Amino acid sequence: MSWTLTPIRKYLVIFGLCLGAVPLIGLINFVFLMNAGEFEPIDKIIEIQSQHDALFYSALRTVTYPYKLSLFHHVKPRVVALGASRVWQIRSQYFTGSFVNMGGAMASFKEGEAILRKMAASHKPAVVIMGIDPWWFASGAGNFQMGTATATGQEFRLDMLFMPCDWLIRQKVSYQNYFKVLLGKTPSPIPAFGVTAVTRMDGFYKDGSYYDLGLVTGFHNLGDRKFEWVESKIKAGSDAFKYDKSISKDRWEEFVSMVMFAQRENIHLITFLTPLPPRIIDLMANMGDNYAYIDELRAMLPEVSKLSYDFFDPRSFGSSDCEFIDGIHGGEITYLRILLEISKDPASGLSPYLNLDKIVKCIDQYRGKAMVPPPFYKQPFIERDFLELGCKKP
Repeated sequence: MSWTLTPIRKYLVIFGLCLGAVPLIGLINFVFLMNAGEFEPIDKIIEIQSQHDALFYSALRTVTYPYKLSLFHHVKPRVVALGASRVWQIRSQYFTGSFVNMGGAMASFKEGEAILRKMAASHKPAVVIMGIDPWWFASGAGNFQMGTATATGQEFRLDMLFMPCDWLIRQKVSYQNYFKVLLGKTPSPIPAFGVTAVTRMDGFYKDGSYYDLGLVTGFHNLGDRKFEWVESKIKAGSDAFKYDKSISKDRWEEFVSMVMFAQRENIHLITFLTPLPPRIIDLMANMGDNYAYIDELRAMLPEVSKLSYDFFDPRSFGSSDCEFIDGIHGGEITYLRILLEISKDPASGLSPYLNLDKIVKCIDQYRGKAMVPPPFYKQPFIERDFLELGCKKP
């Protein structure tokens, strides 16, 4: 009896083949993820980083919050940088004592106060430098949570095995790098853990600061060219750039509560308003009073603490578009300028903890750039015009 491949049979054959391929795809992706170090526990990664120069950033799961808390407890630093991702560029090499960058562990003032409470209960740093994002005060802001402190980095869900397919489709991971990692050959010339660090050479260093090394050197091309992504958000009034004419009373009260807690616990808290590129600030200014809440905020911040600094416009302290990583993240030189400005105020008490000679030297040598060549990077370091703004990067 002959077997005719009718349309329904054809469909069943194709469906069966696809169904049979699913476990194989999952297995192949598991090997890829394992080779990229995605299943290593956080504590082990921190231990390895403390002994070797390695970058870490997971594309599989959100573990910044537990990673930064574990790093804090491991180092017990004298100085801490706290905030969202916009303080990631503050590095330990510019401090005279132990330092941890906890940027990314805080996305709201309630969360900030919770972290300060954890510090007060276990290890109290001499200084906490906190970067404040202006949109945290907007009425549309929520009390975001960056993650759970109990995560180990080994949590597993079945859908994780198919995330690499999405990364390949959206070109977040190149096919070349995927197969290199699959075969046990890391594309990164430096030790790395996590898909982002391994395939893009971007990730957290052992002090908790973030190196956009792959972006700056041209190892990959996934940046915010000409700030187009952020500009689209401003024109649409979306995400962090939602329009608001006044600050939220609730968010302001949460901010005041956090500062008052630090004062009661004798935590030396320095706060500063984080900067945006001049080009972005000018675009926001051209939107009428859509961002009027920021002007209100800048006037009110000094009312809460004398150790509050306004660095919203980087032109006020000599920085520029070319010293930014993208449309919202200042680069290493921008933040060196901020540290230097804070140190000029004797009341800040920050000066004794800074290597001011090194800071001044780096600002002078690398002005107009986003990054100081990392001490652990042994390849020839050339910063390119990754923003495509016509920045001169000699």
